Amino acid sequence: WDGETYTSYNTHHGIVGNKVWWIDEDNNGNLWFACFGAGISKFNGVSFTNYSTEDGLIDNYVRVVKYSSTFDCILIGTNSSISVLKDTVFHNFSSDNGSLQKNVIITAILEDDKKAIFYNFAGYHYNLTLDSNSIFSISRNKSLWYENYGVSSASITINGDTIVGWGREG
Repeated sequence: WDGETYTSYNTHHGIVGNKVWWIDEDNNGNLWFACFGAGISKFNGVSFTNYSTEDGLIDNYVRVVKYSSTFDCILIGTNSSISVLKDTVFHNFSSDNGSLQKNVIITAILEDDKKAIFYNFAGYHYNLTLDSNSIFSISRNKSLWYENYGVSSASITINGDTIVGWGREG
């Protein structure tokens, strides 16, 4: 949207997939797209750069992508895992490498000045931190809501309060 018209993009224009679930902007003005089933795309205003499992992304079923000003990287939540893209290198966390439980569906990402918080449907969250040696680590925390009533969305208000959308039918 340029104030007058909308511009739409699809795979014919270079984006990796047509099912866009999330969009975020990094500190350089690039737009990042979570393309469910296809990976992620970065748009610099002219062309797309695409990333998938062939490039080191842990899962192509991306639900959420977020630029982290805390870590100066791209945080990626998928249908089964977490990826962090830092300096063109993917750091992956999954049940396969023992850092996450099985069937983790990441639905929202927030951050503060020390950590990134990945929320999921199972009623708990993961904290991502970076140590002084630039090594990422992840830990699981039980959330404040009932188990199996996981987060569907999350945001931080202008006052610094965390608001989550959660629940399930039934």
